[in-house]
Amino acid sequence: MVEEEFRDPVYKIVVFYKKSGKWFERRFTPQLRQYTIKLVEKIHEIIEHGYMPEYRWMEKCTSCFYRKLCHGY
Repeated sequence: MVEEEFRDPVYKIVVFYKKSGKWFERRFTPQLRQYTIKLVEKIHEIIEHGYMPEYRWMEKCTSCFYRKLCHGY
């Protein structure tokens, strides 16, 4: 979105996790760009069609804020 809005390439992304207070910085590679585009497209499909994809239980889910939504706790 930033590339489209400002017509400038993005070379890195910074993510802040509020709960842990940690910052993560990553290179924004062409592969990550394609993955992000596909992810946003899937989100748009979910919103437009009103369905939720099946979830896969993973170890990391135990610490995820959204586990209550995904797993119906």
